[in-house]
Amino acid sequence: FYFNHASWSPNNTDFIIYLIDKFSRKNKILFFKKFENLEIINEIDMISHHEWINNDEIFFYGIIDKVKSFFTFNLITKKFKKINFEFSNDDGHPHSSDGNLFVIDSYPNKFQERVLYTFDLKLNQSSFIGSAYNNFYLTNEKKCDFHPKISKNNKIILLDTSHNIRREFLILEI
Repeated sequence: FYFNHASWSPNNTDFIIYLIDKFSRKNKILFFKKFENLEIINEIDMISHHEWINNDEIFFYGIIDKVKSFFTFNLITKKFKKINFEFSNDDGHPHSSDGNLFVIDSYPNKFQERVLYTFDLKLNQSSFIGSAYNNFYLTNEKKCDFHPKISKNNKIILLDTSHNIRREFLILEI
């Protein structure tokens, strides 16, 4: 096993960590509430990437009841909701500065094309920003996902890119 994707809740007192089986890649979420209580979340079969919505809820891509999609999950009540939108069945890296508007990338498809889009949780609406082809020279541990980050005012996106055959940052105004 190994640990991955540790993150603080917005209140900075709770955090989660993925415990990943290095052979099967199946994982569990370890939820630490106020540094005192450890809880293992068993309702989620697999989680890939997540972002906090508020102190108790996360938005993530994963598997629940054999369904792969984006979900919301309340760590306290253990209630989840499958999210349905144009790209909801494609794994990616979500990021939000306000717990509502998420910027998300997709992994490269069979043609090595990656998609960048926003998703408004309250409106349940996605908006396509653009796409780019993954650099064929940068593979395996050298590959480059966008890992998008959105600014506090939701107007600027920072991305990792490899379109010039080297890793760089790209800033987009939306």
